[in-house]
Amino acid sequence: MSRTTPFNFITVKYPHLLSTNDPPSAAEEAKIREEMAAIQQDADLPEIQNQLATYRSVVSPVRRLPSEIIGNFLDLAARGHDGHIEKARVASFCLVSKAWRDSAIATLSLWRDVCIDRDKPLCKKVVEWLGRSGALTKTLRVELRDRGQQLCCGKHSRNYEAADNNPDEDEDNEAELEEEDDEDEDSDWSDDDSEDEDDEETPRECIIAKTRLAKLLVDGPQFNTLVLTVSSTWCLRELLRSIRTRARAKGVSWPGIPSLALRMVPNVGHWAETQDPSASLFKYLPSGSLSSLGLDLVLTDELMMSLLNLYRFNIPSSTLNSLTSLKIKTEWDGPQIARLLPHCERLEHLYLEYACPSKFGAYRWTAAHDFHTEANLPARIHLPKLRTLQVDGIPEMTVGTILHFIRAPALVNLGFQINMRPQWITVPPAEEESHLGRLPELFLQSLGLLPQEAEITSISNLHSLTMGDGKWYDYRLYLSRSTLASIAPHFNSLRHLILYEVKCMDGEDPFQALCHHMEQHQTHLLPNLEDMKLTFSDDSFPLESLFLFVKSRHDHWARRAVGHNQPRDSLHMVALRISDNWVNLANTYNTSPTIGHIRNLGVSVERY
Repeated sequence: MSRTTPFNFITVKYPHLLSTNDPPSAAEEAKIREEMAAIQQDADLPEIQNQLATYRSVVSPVRRLPSEIIGNFLDLAARGHDGHIEKARVASFCLVSKAWRDSAIATLSLWRDVCIDRDKPLCKKVVEWLGRSGALTKTLRVELRDRGQQLCCGKHSRNYEAADNNPDEDEDNEAELEEEDDEDEDSDWSDDDSEDEDDEETPRECIIAKTRLAKLLVDGPQFNTLVLTVSSTWCLRELLRSIRTRARAKGVSWPGIPSLALRMVPNVGHWAETQDPSASLFKYLPSGSLSSLGLDLVLTDELMMSLLNLYRFNIPSSTLNSLTSLKIKTEWDGPQIARLLPHCERLEHLYLEYACPSKFGAYRWTAAHDFHTEANLPARIHLPKLRTLQVDGIPEMTVGTILHFIRAPALVNLGFQINMRPQWITVPPAEEESHLGRLPELFLQSLGLLPQEAEITSISNLHSLTMGDGKWYDYRLYLSRSTLASIAPHFNSLRHLILYEVKCMDGEDPFQALCHHMEQHQTHLLPNLEDMKLTFSDDSFPLESLFLFVKSRHDHWARRAVGHNQPRDSLHMVALRISDNWVNLANTYNTSPTIGHIRNLGVSVERY
């Protein structure tokens, strides 16, 4: 009888190990390793090499990773570019192997986030999905699509008008909602059973109402976050009214949604709010229940651009006063955002994105001497609890005024991105360099973070500073020789410095200027800096000067540390994003005589 070949050995005895990623038992692994040792003498043969590779994969330690470790990997891999869990990825992971499926089910964070993407009642499936997340906070996203295209509401079109002048007192409408609730009373979540049947669309039914979302929010699990994409604010208004009516009919108190993100379908969305705060849709939320609000309002096409200043957010002051986080993305070129802020005294996190890249001179009203009088605003808006401020899409020509009325004494995290001038605007070369290089300084100065008097050395408690476009990498961060030297002396508390898409002005070297500043003033700049991260817009950045700055900074720390109880310099990480196509930067990184020295000092310098 011929000797069993390696292929026959593992195929006949352990076929389940080839068709799955399950780990072998201790006895199976011992037998396989014996077979590996037996054929090792013929390892030069291609066939034997292939079989050894198969054996190694079967007994690989990867198959024995703890369920918790696999779950951590799956959690990272399941997230899309926006950080949300994508249910299709989770479903795919569960099909890989039993070990992966068990790990996925045991990883509660994979099931805390779900998206309704069809205009069908999916309550049962949503409840089952979220039921696996245990006691974790839950996120519900509603973004209705058909063949990849976002759906718009057929009822609440741009020309929609309420049945009377005060839709909130439309008793007939509320009676209809109560009848719908009564019909659903005994159905539990059985409405999902007919989701694939052909049903005639009711012309006057809101697209959000078709999902029976009010039923899910009142009768289902408690949600911490609701992300809702709609084509009209009428959809959200009708949803909140339906929730109120259903809760009243059931005799329960709806606790509300702590975090609400409202996204309008781009270019076709309609903000239908009036100028009367007492009629705001937000009045339907339980008092004080909303702590985080996000508004993504890129609404109009070119025909509607002239009407932007007529829009109002129309959010009651009582709602604003309960917020700790506010995020707004809009192209509205008016004081709408500024008018909200005086009522946000509890605000801790503020994220603003000005979505008007083609209008480099937008928000010029902020530069007027009497802007606050014209816009009915206080000259200074104090946000005493604000700790994080992120501002993107700042128009270049109003960088020094767009938020100059804000003062945030508790600010510790700041990030901003400035839109550079369109290419068709021409400026004299001398003015070009002086203007572009000063833009970051102008913005920081407008917030009161840089002093006017030269003798003041530090007035900021900032811990993290991020400058540049780290989202899309579309806009450059221009640095002149003096840009960082004018900023660094005033941020002694800074721990994290991030610069995206850095572009030095011709012949300028900002980090060399920092070295000269330290030598001239015998000072240790950024004494609490812990890490730096830089990305570059091209191959011309003087990288060696950055390494010399790190070395010089450490040298000044060593001199200052004499007689002081400082075990080591605070800086421990420099991360650099260098493209494979950038030969000069790559050569400097690989051959720098300084990089080895600063690594020996305990500073990790890494390329990613």
